[in-house]
Amino acid sequence: MIEYAVTGIENDISEVWLEGRYAILERFDEYDGQLGEPTHFQPNTDNRVRFEVHTDGEAVWDHEIDDFRWFPVQLGPFHPRGGRLTVEFRTDALGETSCNWAAWADLKLVECM
Repeated sequence: MIEYAVTGIENDISEVWLEGRYAILERFDEYDGQLGEPTHFQPNTDNRVRFEVHTDGEAVWDHEIDDFRWFPVQLGPFHPRGGRLTVEFRTDALGETSCNWAAWADLKLVECM
């Protein structure tokens, strides 16, 4: 689990959206800044991974994949409380756990007035 506490959100920001992408990677070094398409590592094995997003402790999204490619995600709107929003990115290996890396990439919060 990765948790980010986003603070300092201006009071006139009433909502934010989360954008990014996620994938199962063959190797950790595959994520070298190029963010190319992942490739299969162990064919004919159960490579399922569940990706989850929680905001302020509440589950707001989950998706289970077994395909080695990037998936886009756009979630929201979320309403910051007191200028703060806590976002947790979780992964859970559901199948074969060796040599698969669950990755989040290009994550950003988009503010809406």
